[in-house]
Amino acid sequence: MILGDGAVGKTSIIKRFASDEYAEQHIATLGLDFCPQKHTTKSGIESNIKIWDTAGQERFKQLTYNFYKKAEGIIICFDLTDK
Repeated sequence: MILGDGAVGKTSIIKRFASDEYAEQHIATLGLDFCPQKHTTKSGIESNIKIWDTAGQERFKQLTYNFYKKAEGIIICFDLTDK
C-alpha cells in the first residue's frame, strides 16, 4: 500500500514502477486504485505484487483505513518541500 497526502507523487511512483511511465500533469486518485504486477527477482523467483494507491484527500481517509489491516507492506510518500 502507498500512503501520503494529496499530490505528493504516490501515483507517479506506482506508474514508474509498473510501466516505466511518467506523466507531467497531475490527475487525482479518487478513493483507491489497484495495480497488480508480476515481479521476477534476479535469481528467477516470481511473485505477484498488488499495490493499492490511496487517495490523499481527507474525505477518503475512512475508506483507506479498512485496507491497512490486510497490507503486508506500506510505502509512505511525502513532499520534502512542504513543511
